[in-house]
Amino acid sequence: MMLYLVFTSWRKRRQQLVKDPIYYYHSTRLGKILLCWFFMLSILYAGQFVNTILYHIIAKLLLSSLIIYSMIGFQRFYNTTHRPDNDTQLSHLHKHIDNWIKTDPFPLANQGITIDHIADTLQIKREELSFYIYTVCGLTFNGWLSSHRLERCVQLLEESELNMSEIAYTTGYTHLAAMSKAFKSKYGCSPREYRKKYIESQ
Repeated sequence: MMLYLVFTSWRKRRQQLVKDPIYYYHSTRLGKILLCWFFMLSILYAGQFVNTILYHIIAKLLLSSLIIYSMIGFQRFYNTTHRPDNDTQLSHLHKHIDNWIKTDPFPLANQGITIDHIADTLQIKREELSFYIYTVCGLTFNGWLSSHRLERCVQLLEESELNMSEIAYTTGYTHLAAMSKAFKSKYGCSPREYRKKYIESQ
């Protein structure tokens, strides 16, 4: 049943899945879930030949986790791909938010910014913004904030001569250490190392 619903959703939206990053994100998520199910079924099949109790306990825990993850992922995918009357609205909302984030000064630099404050600034309903962040982008509010703050960090490292502390302050981090930790977690190197590599590549 899941395979049938995924296939019909993909067939209905196959052009959007390629052109729209929002739909592409969810199609990729579903692909990963189905791959996990393939490996899980392989593990369960192999369990017929293994008599170890520990093996079966671990297999059942993995299966339970996969079922929960699949239900969450499929629900998000279904909500996104079955909104025929709101496709244009979602694209408009995406552009509206993206354009706002790119304005100067950086609107997400406020350390105490909340989802309600952003919704009021954009003049949209909180529920719309929440749906966009949690369901469409597949992120938590803090994860969404961090993602855009790091993108601005990269931009400033490449295009400005601001020092590391100034960049941290400008992008909404409380101190340089917090920015460096988040930056290294995502890009695998410190902001200083990133700037050095970028300069050397020019």
